[in-house]
Amino acid sequence: MVQEPIYTSIIPTIGPSLSEEGALEKAVQAGADGFRLNFAHGTLEEHARVVGIIRERWAEMPILGDLPGGKIRLKDNFPPTVVQDGEIVYLTRGKVGDKEFPIAADEFLWGIFQAYAPGKELYLGDGKLRLGVRKADEAALECEVLAGGGNVIKPRAGLYLPGFVFSIEDALQSDKPYMQFIVEQKIPLVGIPFVLDDVHIATYRVAFTRLETRPSVFAKMEHEMGLRKMDSVITAADIIMVPRGDLGMVVGLEQLPKYQEEIIRKSKERGKPVYVAGRMLESMMEEEIPSEADKQDVEHALQQNVDGLILTDTTAIGKYPIQAIAWLARVREKYREEVCTK
Repeated sequence: MVQEPIYTSIIPTIGPSLSEEGALEKAVQAGADGFRLNFAHGTLEEHARVVGIIRERWAEMPILGDLPGGKIRLKDNFPPTVVQDGEIVYLTRGKVGDKEFPIAADEFLWGIFQAYAPGKELYLGDGKLRLGVRKADEAALECEVLAGGGNVIKPRAGLYLPGFVFSIEDALQSDKPYMQFIVEQKIPLVGIPFVLDDVHIATYRVAFTRLETRPSVFAKMEHEMGLRKMDSVITAADIIMVPRGDLGMVVGLEQLPKYQEEIIRKSKERGKPVYVAGRMLESMMEEEIPSEADKQDVEHALQQNVDGLILTDTTAIGKYPIQAIAWLARVREKYREEVCTK
């Protein structure tokens, strides 16, 4: 007798495309098993409104609060802009203009950029754009678009500088308003980004304990230090997340499948639930039907027996969030039927 596969939860991310009561209702009907709040986007007032709707309609629906942590982002005061390979763009301390995009960085962080970045490469928007830093001064980083031309630089896009490490205490300090929100809203699941080691997780657990709560911790495996200490991180966390956008920037897209498999295997060996997030059904950002490659990607994750699939931009800002959830549910049920009838 073939063993029935585990039930894989579908967790869409809240955003402009999925935040109103009608859309949330359709999401649940389509197959959503919970919701993810991404605190890197939106206001706490907006998140509180959505939590209120979810609590009123589906009192037991799981909610994941994903902390911003030490991720560096652009500000949100400029329009989405298409750039091309070879173009010169400027990442600034605040100025907005043609090909000028402000970084959300304080004086200390900017000093690090100014000293460390010249001559190095950095990545924007989950690695869709690769920039070479030509020079830096007190006002801006001058960068050349090396790869990814044709993509859009969006407000609040994440920025990754290989080798740069945010201190745990700095990340914790920046996360405190969101942690207080998690406590006040009684959110049971918390995502910690760019986990460095087991001490990183322990530090956040202590901080939550001081706030008299203990949410289950998702450790997001997306930093090279955390990957080197994968065994101890998995042991320390409650749940493991494979956040493929940032992870792909760290290890390279060609190495992403290998690391996804390793993280899932080691999590399963230790009895830890593991969720795959990001870069899922990306074709449905613009199209109502997923590409064949996207469907195969979902099937592969199901074959790896993951506990959950987390849709990110596809439901937060995509054109077809409900259809994406429905497609995930359809592929999941088809896979379960096939396995159970073998």
